[in-house]
Amino acid sequence: MGATKPSISVRATLKKEKLNNSQNENMKHLDQDEIQEAFNLYKDIYVNAYDKHKSYTTLVISAGYVIFFNFWKSAKDIVPKEVLLISGLSMTISVSIFICYEIYKMIQDGFFIKKLNKILIHNNVADFVSEMQKVQEREDAYYCIWLSFLVPTLITAFVGVFFLIGAFSIEAFHELFTA
Repeated sequence: MGATKPSISVRATLKKEKLNNSQNENMKHLDQDEIQEAFNLYKDIYVNAYDKHKSYTTLVISAGYVIFFNFWKSAKDIVPKEVLLISGLSMTISVSIFICYEIYKMIQDGFFIKKLNKILIHNNVADFVSEMQKVQEREDAYYCIWLSFLVPTLITAFVGVFFLIGAFSIEAFHELFTA
């Protein structure tokens, strides 16, 4: 009688082990220069992506505030004074919360960059990877802090926009259709 074939799961496991052994052998042949080059590439990608994301987010939010306050200023002769006060106060609170978060983030980023800079100066790949893992673990805590700033920022901004655009729309409707 002939030998029995291994089951599909056994064959898959054997292929996986063979692939892992092959990858481990390839890793042994990497020299320190290649590891350092990969490390530098990862570092540059990370820093550039982070900077662009942070800059873009801040730009979009700041542009929204600029547009609102320009519209608010131009609507002062059209909408009632009470609406201007409510919308202006709401948006000012929103801007204040946003600025507080930006200051908090600036301080946190400063500490992180200082710590990361010490690691990068010594070109210690293991410490860099370890620090990146710690950053990932702290993301949950930072997410809660970000959310605690974001929610009141958005709510107060939407209140301001709602009052201003609502009053402006009502006044425009009266001007166009009841005149």
